[in-house]
Amino acid sequence: MRYAIIGNGVAGITAAQAIREADPAGDIVMFTSEALPFYSRIRLIDYLADRVDESGLVLRKAQWYADNRVELHLETPILKVAPQQREVLAAAGRRFAYDRLLFATGAVPMRPPIPGVDRQGVFTLRTVADGRRIRAAAGQGKKAVLIGGGVLGLEAGWSLLQQGCEVTVVEVIDRLLPRQMDTRGSLLLRQKLQGMGFRFLLGEQCRELSGGDRVAGVRLESGKELAADFVLISAGIIPAEQLAAEAGIAVRRGIVVDERMRTSAPDIYAAGDCVQCGSHGAGLWSSAMEMGRVAGVNMAGGEEVIGNIVPASTLKVAGVPLFSVGRIDADGELSAEVVAGDGRYRKLVFDGAGRPVGAILFGDLAGRRQIAEAIGGGKALSREEGQRLLAGGQ
Repeated sequence: MRYAIIGNGVAGITAAQAIREADPAGDIVMFTSEALPFYSRIRLIDYLADRVDESGLVLRKAQWYADNRVELHLETPILKVAPQQREVLAAAGRRFAYDRLLFATGAVPMRPPIPGVDRQGVFTLRTVADGRRIRAAAGQGKKAVLIGGGVLGLEAGWSLLQQGCEVTVVEVIDRLLPRQMDTRGSLLLRQKLQGMGFRFLLGEQCRELSGGDRVAGVRLESGKELAADFVLISAGIIPAEQLAAEAGIAVRRGIVVDERMRTSAPDIYAAGDCVQCGSHGAGLWSSAMEMGRVAGVNMAGGEEVIGNIVPASTLKVAGVPLFSVGRIDADGELSAEVVAGDGRYRKLVFDGAGRPVGAILFGDLAGRRQIAEAIGGGKALSREEGQRLLAGGQ
């Protein structure tokens, strides 16, 4: 059996490992357009702050591929997939046959259609190559404007502050981390980040990126203008589905898969950020890993079914720990227990039946695992049980 994997991120690498465990004899060939083997995109933030070099980002070195007999092709983008011929086509007419194929092509950063978005000095952050360009633009006293107040924008902003940049964050929504934080928690976060040097313009929309060949400023719909030496756009991601679509595979806001990660084409699977979101949790490392595992097991003849993945994020924003899971109930439609003060904000959300369905832990992650397990368990809790859990107890 010959397995081909397009993509060398967490979904692809986890699938390769699952295949090898289930099929010690099969051939595995893997393709990536990047120059590095599997590395941590999460640590690109540390790379921006010069806390780690490129080699320190790598999670699977050459020996891992050799030990697992994975034939890795670096800097080898796949140009075409031919399901009828069961082969993939790379540059210079190179063709690679497969019996089973996995799309683990990930996602690409969204670049909103803002006038001037193609000027020099306008960046997104997804790859090491992106990080190199941003590092070259950063420096003491440089004015950086970040479009987007999500996780990536804030973490990148913190790294740029440490490089001596002046950082202004523009966010169209009136709070930071809209996917991970409610209004009260977001306010606490903003106050803390302002104390570290961030500047924020919330509820503001970018109208134009001004300048000549190179960006020089940001004009907002409100009429405000910001000087900018460079701009970093953090506006979300788009599933990298084009290669699959061109091969006649069903796509709809991502590659369509069933509960076994099978696409509409025989013996072709997909996993990770390139997949239609559904209940799988887009853009999350843990979700991509689980999808890759299920896809790999099934490619090797298994019958695994992916369950409903509760979206969860564990991260540090400017060095402050944050855990967000499930429904954070930003609009206050559900009941919740809240503990706040001393630089922390802890919230446990309940549905109408008294079952915990979401949580925010900011500044204090005590009891994170127990809270996640309670939410995944789907059992109702008494108020006392909820309070004890939120306090960090069992």
